[in-house]
Amino acid sequence: MTGQELRPLKRWAAWACILIAGLVTGSICFIALVSIWEGFRHIDRSGSWVPMMAGILALGLSLWVYIQGARAFHRRLNRRDDLLDL
Repeated sequence: MTGQELRPLKRWAAWACILIAGLVTGSICFIALVSIWEGFRHIDRSGSWVPMMAGILALGLSLWVYIQGARAFHRRLNRRDDLLDL
């Protein structure tokens, strides 16, 4: 098979990677939101800021990594080269 014939298969594989990464990011964001919620729920205790800050950091970092990775994959898919190396 030539590179041109493999292009649709590589495109499907790239979109599958983006989808799987989105599901992983969604689960990380859920855990981060639970952490933030628990920090707010126990706001009267000392040290309640730790789960809130950890959750905010995890939420921001995971979203940033996912968006940058998805943009890179999408740019790579839309390139007009004959070579589509993933």
